[in-house]
Amino acid sequence: MKAGRIDRQAAFSGTAEVRAAHRFDAAALADYLADHIDGFAGPLTVSQFKGGQSNPTYKLTTPAASYVLRRKPPGPLLPSAHAVEREYRATAALHPLGFPVPRPHLLCEDAEIIGTAFYVMDFVPGRVFWEPYVPGVTAHERAAIYDSLNATLARLHQVDIEAAGLSDFGRPTGYVQRQIKRWADQYRASETDKIAEMDRLSAFLPSAVPDSGTVALVHGDYRLDNCIVAADGPQIRGMTGIADHADRSVTPLGQRRTQQLPDLPVSSGDDYPHTGRGYAATSRGRAIRRDAAAPRPAWCRRRAPGRPRCCPAARRRSASARRR
Repeated sequence: MKAGRIDRQAAFSGTAEVRAAHRFDAAALADYLADHIDGFAGPLTVSQFKGGQSNPTYKLTTPAASYVLRRKPPGPLLPSAHAVEREYRATAALHPLGFPVPRPHLLCEDAEIIGTAFYVMDFVPGRVFWEPYVPGVTAHERAAIYDSLNATLARLHQVDIEAAGLSDFGRPTGYVQRQIKRWADQYRASETDKIAEMDRLSAFLPSAVPDSGTVALVHGDYRLDNCIVAADGPQIRGMTGIADHADRSVTPLGQRRTQQLPDLPVSSGDDYPHTGRGYAATSRGRAIRRDAAAPRPAWCRRRAPGRPRCCPAARRRSASARRR
């Protein structure tokens, strides 16, 4: 590993003592949960997950069970950001359908309890891989994990939004346009220095958006470290980070085509010390050049098994990847 590079797997895995800025009255929380969650009984131990979350996330441990609490961070927030209410709603809608999300227990919008709105769900045991090349597994295991990642994304896109009660969860058209506008607005709201290239990009992107396409549920921050992988296999046991930014890390109604590259991380050579070049772990479990990776065929197979949906160019890229 190059000097100065963070070992993300070591730095972000597991829990630690709650950070000073994110502490709250654990006794008050325990009293509230005892009144609102069946079977909840202390004593309660609270720790904080080390991994990077926009919403502070805590592990709640009792003698009988473990839970996860996600809350809005304290202090001033960007408009509509850190929407734990939307995240809870999406989780509560998907769980009864058998989709791999943790079982939700409650949403509390009363800031008097711990200082901000929060929700509580089950703790899902498993593995979280913070490095996209999935350290510590074989090539065969890596391939199976990425295939499961593709399958889970395709399954999300196939959810019947009417049956899930999410038909009003977002506007059915203009998804990409709204994404671009929100990114631009949030960039300007937190801008410290003028960057001419960013101004030109903000002006160009609205004129370059594709047609709306098929409307489906999407997860705007779908990647390996936002999923919990089974401890003893490649299956995705839990999808996390759903709808936590309101129209960015989100599960609104959107375009499936914006999500066909979940397993193609954009990286520099520093991210892959074993190669020293810009590589990505593909659904075939091999480190290949970024411009040769073709995860879309796997997504297509999962979305509609037996029906060839990929464009000829994608099929050619997939064949090229297999020969390498």
